[in-house]
Amino acid sequence: MLTLFFCTLALFQGPDIAQTSPDMKRAFWAEVDAEWVELSPGIWEKSNGTQTVRFLSGQEGFSAALAEVEDQLAALAWKTTGDGALRREKLLAREARLHQILQGEGLPALDPRDKAVVHSLAGTGIEANAMPQSGRARAFYQGPCRGAWYISVDLSIDGQAVGYVREGEGASFDVTRTNSMEGCGRDCRARVFVSLEGCDSLGRPFLISTTAQDNTCNPVPGIGVSARATTRVTQYNVTTFEVRAFVLGGCGDTTYAWKWGPNVVSFNGADQPTHIVRLEGRGGSYADVTVTDKTGQSRTARVYLVHGGETLPPREL
Repeated sequence: MLTLFFCTLALFQGPDIAQTSPDMKRAFWAEVDAEWVELSPGIWEKSNGTQTVRFLSGQEGFSAALAEVEDQLAALAWKTTGDGALRREKLLAREARLHQILQGEGLPALDPRDKAVVHSLAGTGIEANAMPQSGRARAFYQGPCRGAWYISVDLSIDGQAVGYVREGEGASFDVTRTNSMEGCGRDCRARVFVSLEGCDSLGRPFLISTTAQDNTCNPVPGIGVSARATTRVTQYNVTTFEVRAFVLGGCGDTTYAWKWGPNVVSFNGADQPTHIVRLEGRGGSYADVTVTDKTGQSRTARVYLVHGGETLPPREL
């Protein structure tokens, strides 16, 4: 899922669009179905149902941004090590910047539809792209005052999570950050958040942010299974075999469910890839094994057991 927002691309189809690059024109057309909605003075949003862009300015806008950061910091108050501690450090830096902006004089509320605002923010934009088990974020800015960016890319597979958070500032910047998570599972989340603070050509502060989320997993390779029996001891009408299952593909840890044919006795627990079994009495028999991975894929294979050290070729059922 891709969220792409350029401050140069508002809802005007006049000369402003004609002067943009081909790439920016394509981005404009991708966003044209979403119109800005004013939630309150200084707080604007545009959304197509799955992607949301916010444009904040003025006292109310920056106060709303500060409240969000303070809520996130409260949730991380007990985090003192690892990713949580790093995230808290970056949020504290962002909180300090927002306090500094709010202490400044004259915070006018801007209208992102205003043509003058659009022209003055040329060369400024944010991008969030969430994909299965990966995410990409970009923030670029060129303005008359120093700007700041904040990026987080959070991924999880079946409850196991990895996070990436960075922030920085400068008079101009163009930063891209990515994160990905290897593995497979049934419940995957990718969330990308980008925020950019700066000012327009008249020195009026603004903040834009966007979020993209994807809740799909990478395709899981199909699972295959085979089984093999090796003779260990043969005595009269009793033969001992080592029976082993082999798995190809699938996702994560696998479970093994064995089913023994007539006259077969196992000396191991059921959920193991290898068993020592004994074939008693005359005639042959078999062993079936069903292998299931963490996503629920399962396949069954059968191996035949015959006295005298010979086994028929195994086959998948």
